[in-house]
Amino acid sequence: MIEIRSEDLPEPVSRDYVPLLCSHGNLVSESIGDLVVTRYSIPEGKLGNPQHEVALCANSAIVFSLIKFYLKKPQERSRPLDGAFELILVESGYLESKVNIQRDSFDIPKECSQNNEIIVGPSLQDVVESLEDYVYGILTPKDFDREALIAATQEKFGVSRSMLEAMNIKVHYSDTEVNIAKRVLKKYQEEIVSETADIFDMKQELLGLDPRTQDFRDKVSELSWKYTSTIKKMDMANLSQLVVRRSSILEILRRAINLMLECQIDGGARRDDEKIIHNIFFPRGKDSDDSIDHDIWILNEEYHYFEHISSDKSLSSIPWREDKKLFEEDIDYDLESLFKKNNSDHRMRRPDIAIFNQEGAAIIIEFKSPGVDIQEHIPDLIQYARLLAAKSHGRISKFYGYLVGTCMDETRIPGAFTKFPSGQGYFSTERIVDPSTGKQYGELYSEILYYDQFVDRAEKRLDVYKKKLNISI
Repeated sequence: MIEIRSEDLPEPVSRDYVPLLCSHGNLVSESIGDLVVTRYSIPEGKLGNPQHEVALCANSAIVFSLIKFYLKKPQERSRPLDGAFELILVESGYLESKVNIQRDSFDIPKECSQNNEIIVGPSLQDVVESLEDYVYGILTPKDFDREALIAATQEKFGVSRSMLEAMNIKVHYSDTEVNIAKRVLKKYQEEIVSETADIFDMKQELLGLDPRTQDFRDKVSELSWKYTSTIKKMDMANLSQLVVRRSSILEILRRAINLMLECQIDGGARRDDEKIIHNIFFPRGKDSDDSIDHDIWILNEEYHYFEHISSDKSLSSIPWREDKKLFEEDIDYDLESLFKKNNSDHRMRRPDIAIFNQEGAAIIIEFKSPGVDIQEHIPDLIQYARLLAAKSHGRISKFYGYLVGTCMDETRIPGAFTKFPSGQGYFSTERIVDPSTGKQYGELYSEILYYDQFVDRAEKRLDVYKKKLNISI
């Protein structure tokens, strides 16, 4: 802090009275009084090494600087506004009574207590927040774009304007997307914890009431409304992060489909577009025992709840129950033989992703590289399904098959397939039978799709969450 003597100061521009509020929006006791704020504008060049300053005073002397709470970057504090530096001095009887012996701070708590039963007087946090509107009204440059900052915070963190308003978060000059998001999520967490404690107390109170009385009914209604409010806040906090993640994944997937990722553009490296797209959905060479970090939701939200996901990994290792495996031990040998017969270059390939559940259903997904004609691989789905059904001890009988790519020769699509009403892609349902005995193993529902269809479907589902948050990313 620079040294400023009283004789260096011009006449004050203004002297104002600012109400002192606690951080929960409550007026502090009238006996404490308002904050008395005196503003000076010092022309640039009048003082050596000047900067903007906001300071708490006692006995007509500066005691504690607050400028870092408002202008967080040194360059902001040393940049004049309209050719002047602002000096804002704050006094009050409360501060006079709380200055410490060293006269370099005040004996007041740093933060406002959330327990209304504990009265410790206004905190430093209370003083800083009470002065916010006044200080930023003076120190905010004319070119500050508040709306652009709110939009950037929404894009990066999914924190919408409605969330800012719900948590009473003000966006000021010197804020960043990061600290705005932190403040919003912290406020949500604090309120969720507080309301969860209230719900517990209300439940305990409810247990002591007579169900035959009106008090019981009133308390039940109060509990249900409180719980609903808390769930909404939890949803808002969680959904904001989910929307950002999903929006980013869909943007990456679209770029991968169009061969626009940096790793695809690099002409010096061997491209593996199919593997890149696959790994966006689920890490290759893993199963759900190895990894829970996946984006299967792109295919269908329901697939999140299937018990086991296997990606290019041994099928014989998939568990069914604690002491049993889902498939016969030789399934991987038979699958390898099937691929070897079809294509010697891909004899070790398995379905890209296979997802199983305890209700006897399986999802088989085959991703094809951009530019590969996917209609040539239609027989693969029924072959996979037939082998999995035959080797599952009768446990798997319902199959959903997806064949996905960017190119399709519609003149070679089998007649059993029907085009979707949208005009893109085909679907079909067929029985799974043993070719030699005619025994039916199950049923296969197949879809032949373009990658863009998957992304469009996922974006429409994501729009539901965006509408709840009132954001657009």
